[in-house]
Amino acid sequence: MAIASLLVGAVSALAPKLLDHFKGRQDNKQELAMMALQLKSAEKTAAMQIDMTAIAGAEASYQASLRHDTSAGKFEGQTGFGRFLADLMGAWRSAIRPGIVSLFVLMYCAVKAWTCYELNAQGVEIMGIIEEIWTYQDWAMLELTVGYYFTNRGIEKYCGK
Repeated sequence: MAIASLLVGAVSALAPKLLDHFKGRQDNKQELAMMALQLKSAEKTAAMQIDMTAIAGAEASYQASLRHDTSAGKFEGQTGFGRFLADLMGAWRSAIRPGIVSLFVLMYCAVKAWTCYELNAQGVEIMGIIEEIWTYQDWAMLELTVGYYFTNRGIEKYCGK
């Protein structure tokens, strides 16, 4: 009986410590899971902030180019022929960026058209040439150029932005 009471006393003394140990392990698992979720959330937030900074930078660059294009032709204090030359210089300066892009697009289209002409002269069917030469990437580039330099800027200038 003495041994049984000794064993019961030892087990009853160890039971709370064992329960505390298992409860602590469970708490640690939960804490680690919470920390992992917080880390994942912080990574997503940081990525979104980087994206937002990039978008803000692109918007600032775009607005600066618009300010340049609209104010490049403004010369104050000129009269007569000097004013005419100043306006001409301003119009040239504000048209350089769209002019260069338009020139490159026209050159690109001219090369494509010349290739179509040469291949057609060699007897290749024109529809087959067009399907091979003008890919979806070519159309995307042309749509982007037209959309940015002509449609978007034209609307903004019309609306007074």
